[in-house]
Amino acid sequence: MLRWDMKEIIKIRMISFLLCVSALVPMKNLAQQANGRTGAFLRMGVGARAGSLGDAYVAAASGAAALYWNPAGLMQDRGWRFEASQRRFALERNFSFAGLIFPISERSAVGLGWIGFAADGIEARSGNTATPDEYFSDHENALLLSASHRLADWLAIGSTVKAITQSLFNESAHGYSASAGVQLFLHDRLTLGANYQDFYSTYWWKDGRWENFPRTAMAGAAWQIGSRSLVTLDYHETEHEPGRVRAGLEFSSIAALPLRLGYSQNSFAAGAGLVMPLATHELRIDYHFSAQDGINGRAHAFSVAIDFGGGEGSHSVDRDFAHSNTPTTHSTKKASENRPTPIIKIIRIKAIVLNVRSGPGTQYKVIGQLEEGNKVQVTRSQGDWFEIKLGKRKRGWVNRELVEDL
Repeated sequence: MLRWDMKEIIKIRMISFLLCVSALVPMKNLAQQANGRTGAFLRMGVGARAGSLGDAYVAAASGAAALYWNPAGLMQDRGWRFEASQRRFALERNFSFAGLIFPISERSAVGLGWIGFAADGIEARSGNTATPDEYFSDHENALLLSASHRLADWLAIGSTVKAITQSLFNESAHGYSASAGVQLFLHDRLTLGANYQDFYSTYWWKDGRWENFPRTAMAGAAWQIGSRSLVTLDYHETEHEPGRVRAGLEFSSIAALPLRLGYSQNSFAAGAGLVMPLATHELRIDYHFSAQDGINGRAHAFSVAIDFGGGEGSHSVDRDFAHSNTPTTHSTKKASENRPTPIIKIIRIKAIVLNVRSGPGTQYKVIGQLEEGNKVQVTRSQGDWFEIKLGKRKRGWVNRELVEDL
């Protein structure tokens, strides 16, 4: 029987990831291919969590924000997810996002989203006068449709298509674009990601002019440190712009209250989140502040996200794999290979909120939740899972990494 050691496995995964990236992004200077600066709102970034991490999010992308940051990240979640966010910029500009993702099989997911930018009360002058002649508005909208598929437990790919419209003063336009992404789960704590945004696009104005959206290439890494910290590092390059390094740090001394710092475009960002369990669901509220919005002035952003059914995601706090950024499957495989072993002992829950499942693995249905400090009796063990008593006749399974013996 042929066996591979960990170094060989990582090497094979890296080669596969690089092949996927080379297929997505042509290895040449993007700045030489630009046709214009159309669709700037498509490059603002969505989500308060991503913003507070300096928009270094291509490898960590999950939940509905993955519709924008990396469609391959849809497969980091195994349940229905909804997220809505708004960034408020200087000069009364508003940038909004809403998205919903849902699985269609164990290895595939789809998502729907909307991005909108609105700037009202723009002054128009025909000459150098103190009083504007009139005011006008700029409204831009994009509808997103994404799909993701996990080719292997350690490799996911995805794509997004956008339909875009714009209304600017007396002008209007419409068009479409396509993006593609890939994520490599190098091992349990390290994820690599790449996304090629708007690699194919076209945009028509009502007067007959047409142009393309500038393409953007993103590549990054997300490294989980322990169960409480996440470090992200990205490199983004857009046509007609210099490449930029972005970095972020998320730390959760209190699991339900993650704190974040980010660096992007010679400016620092900061933010925080609040995680609240709601029965078998989870509500997350995030805030982001940036000292420089990329154009002028400060920017604030808020996000509200709901995970339906207690699905696992990269920013779910202390669930089956506390803050794991990657879908962990080796433990469920290991569990399926072992038979349950009778064991009697008392354990205490370490997680803020811990899913209780109907079987020993994340593929099983969530049947309840336990809070930090709860004490329960173990009846059996199987792999990385404990079977516990929930009542006189009811049993459930929890991951042993998030409990401690008494």
